[in-house]
Amino acid sequence: MRIFDPKELPLRESELSSYGVEEIKTLCEYFGNEKCGLDVKEYDMINGWHHIWNSRPHFVNNFPNINILINIALLVPLSNANVERVFSQHKLTKTKLRNRMNVESLESHLMILLNAPNNIEDFNWNKAFDQWEKEQVRRVNQN
Repeated sequence: MRIFDPKELPLRESELSSYGVEEIKTLCEYFGNEKCGLDVKEYDMINGWHHIWNSRPHFVNNFPNINILINIALLVPLSNANVERVFSQHKLTKTKLRNRMNVESLESHLMILLNAPNNIEDFNWNKAFDQWEKEQVRRVNQN
């Protein structure tokens, strides 16, 4: 793991291209030969790091900075598509005609639009009604 230490970098630029190759081969041999030849796009980073953490319990203590870096990498979302989708629905929901909609109504409307099933026929209306009824005391018209 010393290849991740900046102090270990070679001083000559010509040595950078071969720096760490042997160490990476050793890591591949230890943690599995099948991972050595994989394309980065095919590699499952989450399961790979779980394997390292489970097979080397002292990894976190021996390499705290790498552990922090990996935890950050695993937490950062790869895209902001969900946030963009919310803003897009918000723009479609709160129009000039609905500009006085309060925050609670807007939030409820967005939750329905963003979380509703694609096929409305599959929605369990009885379960939704039961959940709605349990949330607070309501007078339900039983006609």
